[in-house]
Amino acid sequence: MRASNSEKNLTTPSFGVSEPVQVLALDGGGLRGLYTASVIRSLEKQLGHSICEHFDIVTGTSTGGLIALALGREISGEEIQRFYVQNGEKIFPSKGLGGRFRSIRSLVASKYSNRVLENTLKTLLAYSNGVQPKLGDSKARLVIPTFMAGESLPRLIKTPHAARYRYDWKLPMWAVGMATSAAPAYLRSFEYDRRTYVDGGLWANNPSLVGLVEAKDLGADLSNIRVLNIGTTFTNSDSVFQYWFGGLIRIRRSGILGWATHILPAVMQANSYATSSMYVHQLLEKGNSFVINKQIDQVRFQLDRVDTNVLAEMGEAAGEASFSQLEKFFEYTAEPYVPIGEAMHGPD
Repeated sequence: MRASNSEKNLTTPSFGVSEPVQVLALDGGGLRGLYTASVIRSLEKQLGHSICEHFDIVTGTSTGGLIALALGREISGEEIQRFYVQNGEKIFPSKGLGGRFRSIRSLVASKYSNRVLENTLKTLLAYSNGVQPKLGDSKARLVIPTFMAGESLPRLIKTPHAARYRYDWKLPMWAVGMATSAAPAYLRSFEYDRRTYVDGGLWANNPSLVGLVEAKDLGADLSNIRVLNIGTTFTNSDSVFQYWFGGLIRIRRSGILGWATHILPAVMQANSYATSSMYVHQLLEKGNSFVINKQIDQVRFQLDRVDTNVLAEMGEAAGEASFSQLEKFFEYTAEPYVPIGEAMHGPD
C-alpha cells in the first residue's frame, strides 16, 4: 500500500516495489507536437476522460514539455491540439519575405522571437480569472527536462512530489514551458530568475529514460515500470545530408553555417530513437514499453513548419489504431496526485 502524501518524507518512497508505476513520456519536436496532441486527443476521446488518470508520472521535453504542462493544468488533448493549429504560424511565421529573411538570419542569430511563444503559453495555461498557475498547482507529477546554459548541464524541473523538491514548484508554468522549449537556432535562450535555459531536447528529446529513472528513484521496481512514449514523428530520409543553396553544397561536406539549422533536428531524432529502441526497450519487461510514432516526409513536416491538417489526421489515426494495444496501460488507474506539503512549506 502506498504511503499517503501527508505521511511521506525525505526517505519514504512514493511507490511500493510490488506496485505498477506508469510513465507517460512526450517527445520534443517543435510544431510536430501537433501529432502528439492529436494522439492524446484520440486516446482521450476513446477513454472518455483525461489520459492522466492512468499515469503516475508525466514527463515531456520541449514541445512535449508544453503538452505535459497543459495536461498537468487539466487541459484536454482537444484543447492542446487546437492550441497548435491556431498558434503554430504565429510562433514560427514562415510566409512571405519575412520567412525568407528569418531563414537567412538563422545562420547568425535565433530564427524567431520567443515573445509570441511566451504570450501564447500564458494564454493557454492561465486560469479563467487570468491568474498564472505555478508548477506546484499541477494535478499530475511532472518532470520537465531543460538545459542550464551557464553551467552547460542538464536540469530537471519537477513538481513537489518528493519532500526534497523544494524550489521548482514556485516557478510559473509558462516559464517552465519556455525553459524546456528554447530550441537553439530557432528560439533565443530563456532567462528567468538569473538563470539561462535552452531546450531540453539537447540531451533528453525522448524523456522516457527520465521518467523511468524518476519512478525508480521514488521506490518503483524496474520490473513493474511501464512507459508509454508518444513521439512527434520521424524520418528515415537522409535529411541532414540534403542539398543546400540549390544543390551547390552538400550539408555533409559543409561547416558551421551549413550545419546550423540541421544539427538540432538530427540530434533530437537520434536521441528519441536511441532512447526508445536501444535503452528503454531493453531495460523494461516485455510488454511494459510502447511507442506511438510515425514516419513522415521531412520536407513537409519540420520543427517550424508543418501541414497542420495532415499531421492532425496522422495523430488521431495513430491514437485510434494504438488504443486496442494499450489495454494493460488503461486497465490501470493511478492514485490521484497530491503535492507534498513539506516540499512546499518546509518541515513542520
